[in-house]
Amino acid sequence: MATRAVDLAQVIEESRFSRFQLRCIVICILILICDNIDLQAIAYTGPSIRESLHLSPAELGPVFSAGLMGMMLGSFIFSPFADKFGRRPVMIASVLLFGLVTMATALANTAPQLVAMRLIAGLGFGGAFPNGLSLAAEYMPRRNRFFLMSIIGTAFSVGGSLSGFLATALVPAYGWRAMYLAGGSFALVIAVVLLVWLPESLRFLAARPGNEARVREVAARIAPALAADPDVRFFVQEAATPGVPMRLLFTEGRANLTIPFWTACFCILLVMYFVLNWVPVLARDAGLSTRQAILMPTLFQVGASCGSLSMGLIMDRANPLRVISACCLGAAIAVAAMGTLGTSATSLMIINIIAGYFVIGAQGSVNAASAILYPTRMRVTGIGWTLGVGRIGSLLGPLIGGALLTLHVTGETLLHLAALPLLVASALVFFLSRRAVRAIDTAAAGSARPAGMIEKEAQHFP
Repeated sequence: MATRAVDLAQVIEESRFSRFQLRCIVICILILICDNIDLQAIAYTGPSIRESLHLSPAELGPVFSAGLMGMMLGSFIFSPFADKFGRRPVMIASVLLFGLVTMATALANTAPQLVAMRLIAGLGFGGAFPNGLSLAAEYMPRRNRFFLMSIIGTAFSVGGSLSGFLATALVPAYGWRAMYLAGGSFALVIAVVLLVWLPESLRFLAARPGNEARVREVAARIAPALAADPDVRFFVQEAATPGVPMRLLFTEGRANLTIPFWTACFCILLVMYFVLNWVPVLARDAGLSTRQAILMPTLFQVGASCGSLSMGLIMDRANPLRVISACCLGAAIAVAAMGTLGTSATSLMIINIIAGYFVIGAQGSVNAASAILYPTRMRVTGIGWTLGVGRIGSLLGPLIGGALLTLHVTGETLLHLAALPLLVASALVFFLSRRAVRAIDTAAAGSARPAGMIEKEAQHFP
């Protein structure tokens, strides 16, 4: 009897959404929540650490930034390993790393020790986040994939909120060290869950020879009847590609995806962290009360939640790069409006909600698009390096704001200047959005994919 070849992408697309896929996605959500609980812990424990260890602001500053620096490095370092050796081992190693080091942070007694712990833990943060997004995307059907990815992306924000609630409960009663013991313990529990239940990416396995038995075992959890047929041979429409994954981001026309993703992520995170750090200060200087000034980042997050979810719905129906471009333009207008119209508490609060909607909507769109539009052989590298470049912006945003304020630049001018990077990102992404269609066609032709496959991938670029 002749062997029947079955495309695994088609199996995932046409089969009923299984409990196995749901379990995999829930595990990825837990990873993202856990990641941001431990990442954001320093923001909520900073005042207590300063009092307990008698640290000056100059000593505390590097402690705040060390986790972000480590996350940037982790995105650059661990992502290519995941595309070479698999998502599962890198995810387990990343969660174990930041879980153990977060617990060890509770033993720190000096600023250098805290900086070292946060930097090393950040490597794990940077390794876990892009892998979680990638694995979730690879087990999702194409229908409504952007919307589902936007839901998963909100898990990172949920983790930040839970970190605050956890700190509120633990720090006043037990001290700041309890926060790191609790957060690290939770990460180690998640690591055990990964060891027991986390599967490898089905697409990753199928793209590499010698994994037929493992592919059939995992496929049986999604389409049992099909996998039970001994005459069925599973395959993916792309093969493993030799070479360095980072180089692949700029070959086969993929530069038309990589350049707009990197530019948008850098500009968005630069402006986002500038707004989160300096708008409360500028609001206080403008005469708002302390309570009103503190409320600004909270309202920014309110808009962010709405933006993340709605952009996913829009991206399922429109060219994803055009959506990113439109979000960046909306964000630029909103940030500039803070300087022009934010003369009262009410107007500034409303504009903060709008800015959060577009800024975080743009960042969520970049995360979702990079998790879906890059091929399997370079997906984690694509997400990880995009986020790594973005993290450079997140580090520079607060520094640039502080430097300009030192030069006595007014708050209004500062906010107008902050809109410029977003305008640049919007224009560049819009310009390259048409070329991205040719990038997909070129990659498909290079891997000998049938025309039908090209049409399926190109459907995200109407």
